[in-house]
Amino acid sequence: MNTLEVKLNPNWVTGFIDGEGCFFVGVYKRKDYVNLSIRSDFMVKLHIRDLDILKQIQYFFNNVGNIHVYKTFAVYRVQNKKDLLNEVIPHFDNYPLITEKQNDFKIFKNILNILEKTCSASRKIDLIEIIRWKASLNKGLSKDLKTTYPYVIPIERPANLPVVKIDPIWFAGFFSGEGSFYVTITKKLSYKLGYAPRIGINVGQHSRDKVLIHQFINLFGCGQVREYKNKNYVEFYVTNFHDITSKVIPFFKTYPIIGIKSLDFTDFCYIQGLIKDKAHLTKEGLLDITIIMSKMNKGRY
Repeated sequence: MNTLEVKLNPNWVTGFIDGEGCFFVGVYKRKDYVNLSIRSDFMVKLHIRDLDILKQIQYFFNNVGNIHVYKTFAVYRVQNKKDLLNEVIPHFDNYPLITEKQNDFKIFKNILNILEKTCSASRKIDLIEIIRWKASLNKGLSKDLKTTYPYVIPIERPANLPVVKIDPIWFAGFFSGEGSFYVTITKKLSYKLGYAPRIGINVGQHSRDKVLIHQFINLFGCGQVREYKNKNYVEFYVTNFHDITSKVIPFFKTYPIIGIKSLDFTDFCYIQGLIKDKAHLTKEGLLDITIIMSKMNKGRY
């Protein structure tokens, strides 16, 4: 079946955008170096191997926007203000983002509303107000804008997002973008061959979303969270073989991964089956696992 014959689940889309999407506002000098140009983009950038996901997302948003394909990556971008207001904004109003990206969306929406009101009323754009909002969006102002507007006070972002119940379909979308199924081979002297495979999953986000990441433990009823404070990164992971067998794999069979990562999940399940059947205790089985794991994730391309 053509993947575009069936639209993506809206909760899956929100989960995926929570991981991979971006709301961007650019302020640029025109060629006359006097007037400024303001550009608003909703975009998703993926490795070229996941081009089909971008096509599905574009189809979900009723084919607005464009997909630009480059050598190793592709970008889906919606820039038209009417398309943003009629297709993109309503979706995220109805199916809210739950990571810190929710605040980026709200700022993006406010800037769009300022642009819409000023254009419809034929008034001059309130540039300072837009700069104040932009200063709190994503990574803030560029070096040039900070130099040009040194006294602008950023709009304050909400300190904490409300705790919400995580929809499993949202998580499937989020994991399709940010998660990983992995297999490692480690030395283990207690094994006859001296080596043993270990399987696990992980998914992480900026430490500002650590409250949300901790909720994944409740979603699965297993797993742990570790923080990398020097990287401002927090990660949920599961490595217990019983939990992977009884909770993780059944979860993703019910709420499927979409995209090239679904092939990693298939290989992951196959290796889990080999370990369950103790095939890893033989040279042939361990070699089979080694070959399959070498073709997962980045090895797939």
